[in-house]
Amino acid sequence: MSVERSDEIDLIGIDKDGDIVNMAIVDDLDWRDSKRHLHLIQDKINKYLASIESGEIYSIYPDSRNREFSIEIIFKHAPCDDALDFLKRVRDILADAGYDFKYKLLEQGGA
Repeated sequence: MSVERSDEIDLIGIDKDGDIVNMAIVDDLDWRDSKRHLHLIQDKINKYLASIESGEIYSIYPDSRNREFSIEIIFKHAPCDDALDFLKRVRDILADAGYDFKYKLLEQGGA
């Protein structure tokens, strides 16, 4: 599971109401090379969309049939300003295509 593995779906499941298939991207990278990082995110999102639009997702996860899709990124490190701008654009584009998109920062447990 990693944003660097564009060929894999990191996490997938159905929400508690049974209406939405949640597809998550696990992003554990820091933002030192933000340009590369953003390209990796874009590639991963495109892979998720391709699997939905081609129908491949139904063979990977048959329970996804007849449900809506949501893509979420779970970040280990807070996104930089450029990333936040990118994520807003992604959210708008995916909303226009009929998909929900969200992101969150992984909560770090304290000692």
